[in-house]
Amino acid sequence: MKWHRQQVGVGVAVRGIEIKNAAKRLSTQIGITNFAASDGWLFRFRTQYGLRKTKMCGEASSAAAEDVAPFRQKLLKIMEEEGLIYSQVYNFDESGLVWRAMPNTMQASKDMGNVRGRKLDKSRISVLVGGNADGSHRLVPVVVGKAAKPRAIKDIMNNLPVHYYHSHNAWFTAAVFTDVFHKHIVREIVDHQCHALEIEEDRVKALILLDNAPAHPVANKLVALDGRIKVLYVPPNTTSLIQPMDQGVIHAWKLGYKRNFMDEVLVVEETEEDTQGARTLEGLKNYTFKSAIYNLADAWNSMKMSTLANAWKKILFDADVPVVNFKGFESHDFITRFPKAGEKVSEESLEDWLGIDEAEEASEILTEAEIVDCVLSTDNADEEENEDERPKKKVSLAKGHFYCDELLTLISEREKEMPKEAYEHLRIVRRAIIDLQHSSEKQLKIYSFFCPKTPTPPSTSIASPTPSTL
Repeated sequence: MKWHRQQVGVGVAVRGIEIKNAAKRLSTQIGITNFAASDGWLFRFRTQYGLRKTKMCGEASSAAAEDVAPFRQKLLKIMEEEGLIYSQVYNFDESGLVWRAMPNTMQASKDMGNVRGRKLDKSRISVLVGGNADGSHRLVPVVVGKAAKPRAIKDIMNNLPVHYYHSHNAWFTAAVFTDVFHKHIVREIVDHQCHALEIEEDRVKALILLDNAPAHPVANKLVALDGRIKVLYVPPNTTSLIQPMDQGVIHAWKLGYKRNFMDEVLVVEETEEDTQGARTLEGLKNYTFKSAIYNLADAWNSMKMSTLANAWKKILFDADVPVVNFKGFESHDFITRFPKAGEKVSEESLEDWLGIDEAEEASEILTEAEIVDCVLSTDNADEEENEDERPKKKVSLAKGHFYCDELLTLISEREKEMPKEAYEHLRIVRRAIIDLQHSSEKQLKIYSFFCPKTPTPPSTSIASPTPSTL
């Protein structure tokens, strides 16, 4: 920490990789053996000293720590007075996500930068995630993009695994958050308590912890069910210390998304080793906003219940948050995936990529110039985002039927390696395609059966006598 303060004091921007490398050097000089500056260690180091978004809080961090204990007592008192159980206390937080960026030293990333009209590193969205204190309920993620109807999802807007909104800079605004609160958060909390907890609707209640983000309205605008669902704001500058979603949950979720992203982009066919780099570029070009939506939702839904519950230990029990299990998500786990796709990535580039979202704001913070630009610019909310995406390829029903048959054969051949339900699920899809094939066949009009036939011209040849059957 002394090293870190010295670097920041002279104006040096300190990234995660610099902290890890310095820790390795210092541990060697101190005489500590078998020290690994893992991502888990880096996360705990930042949490312990109140480091957030690569910026040091300085003296403000110590002052903010003094507010933690009184707030914790206030929270516990409210829970006791209102009879709230852990499954009725929630926390939500927004975070920016750069959804299609890749390590900048990858060949595919360099080639992509040469493709006209593509600015991958700026393809960002804001995402809100949250859940309750015992980890039994996680709400559907909320995504904010720039376009009202992005091309990749405009046909399935009502069937997404997330709630989608849009704003000028893909940020959460007070209007967006208020709408999310009343339309989605409240409804999902009521549904969970009625069905999972078997609580009558007129007895449903919840307390939601929020930080002081610019997009969060005053508390009296976030009240529902006659005050039985309401919010409580944590003290300023204490977010990194006690807010549950900041105790490793969002970080673990983003790592899960990045792994889903790389698994999809880096997949190559075994028979095309000589074109692996080109195929990685092709995979990146084909990675759409729709893919990102499903991958981030999958990463969120796949998170362990214990990870969500453990994040509350600091604020509820004044206990150290257990180390987030980053097994399978450490830097070396990612870096081993690239050579298989014909890519070489430096450790420094990988560290930058894994932390690319740390400084991404998710709430609306506009400069005066941006405010003027926002007011004077023509409203383009209906313009489609990601105009550089390829037009959708139309797949015929016949091809879909053929691909299903091929996949069913593959599943049968590798049955032990496939999920048990894969075969039956694919059979359902195949049946639906067959039904569509039958329903899409052109039916003959009734008058077509009465169309006069062209008369057959009389034969000029003499017919051969037919042998008698007698």
